[in-house]
Amino acid sequence: DLIKIVNKFLKDNNIKISMEAINLLVDRSSGNRENLKIELDKLHNYSYTKKNINIEEVKKLSNLAENYGVNKLADKYLSKDRKNVAKMLNENNFSDEDCILIIRTLLIKSKRLLGIIENYKKNNDIDDAISKTRPPIFWKDKQTVKIQVNNWELENLKSKIYEINDLEILVKNNSKNSLNLVSNFIVNY
Repeated sequence: DLIKIVNKFLKDNNIKISMEAINLLVDRSSGNRENLKIELDKLHNYSYTKKNINIEEVKKLSNLAENYGVNKLADKYLSKDRKNVAKMLNENNFSDEDCILIIRTLLIKSKRLLGIIENYKKNNDIDDAISKTRPPIFWKDKQTVKIQVNNWELENLKSKIYEINDLEILVKNNSKNSLNLVSNFIVNY
């Protein structure tokens, strides 16, 4: 529906942009028509001086509807989804204060995943391992957790937990450079 709205707007205002730019606008509106309207208004104002707008100009004009959540970043990291992790880091405006939250979220989710993997190795039933997790995993997150279980070996995840602990100490001792430390850690599995 949102793509139809964008296409109608572009046709009505005689603005030409690529399909990639249209998808970017829809993606950044986060499924919200009001956010999309705001982005289209920006495009309309910009089009007074230029009718062919390229993807780079659309990127500069548009905003994310909101920062990606730290939980989503941690989930994508544990799913080893490098593309989306990089996208989230590039498009978010994380502050130095967010670094501890990111680290603690990664640590909590990693430890929970470790317990699930250990249970899965014992019983060889991934659904049972997930259902026995406390606190329970929300039904919408179960598929993500299955991907995470399949992407990590037990020993590798244990090592990663130690690395996250070391990173937390490093960040707490070096708060001026914490955002770079956390970003580099997350990008370099």
